[in-house]
Amino acid sequence: MSGFPARVGVLGGGRMGAGIAHAFCLAGSDVVVVERDEEAASAGLGRVTQALARSVERGTTTEDLDALSARIFVSTDYAAFGPCSLVVEAVPEDLALKRQALRAVEDVLDGAAWLATNTSSLSVDALAAVLQRPERFCGLHFFNPRPGVDPDRGGPRSGDVWGARSGRAVLGGRARQDARRRA
Repeated sequence: MSGFPARVGVLGGGRMGAGIAHAFCLAGSDVVVVERDEEAASAGLGRVTQALARSVERGTTTEDLDALSARIFVSTDYAAFGPCSLVVEAVPEDLALKRQALRAVEDVLDGAAWLATNTSSLSVDALAAVLQRPERFCGLHFFNPRPGVDPDRGGPRSGDVWGARSGRAVLGGRARQDARRRA
């Protein structure tokens, strides 16, 4: 991937997932949010739209709500991630659930796409261990409510991927934080 991602996927439209979708949308990306069922997808869309409306009201963006909302798509099908160059997983902090979700997402992604986890407590290496392309995987933890993001590549990963991705870690007003977690 070169340049800022034009289309980003977010797996999970809960509080964290909606915040991640909001940040990427404000940064100019089209965003696909995938949820487990229609009810959760609708609720996730509502959370993202509400956050975008607050950004418009506060003047933190010069775009209008209609233009921003047009860049948000929701689905219940992982295949919707197909054209994404980056997908950020934001499901509950359960190792088995995250591993299962990451494998399923990886199956629909192009080999050049990046896959990231928003985990704050699990080992990035333990999650990467189940992937076919662990060199295209990293941690990208978004803080909430403080506007920061912590990139974490875990153990040995491609230096090119790490260097390129970490350079894009500042988005939507979020400052890069380096926690350097290791498990």
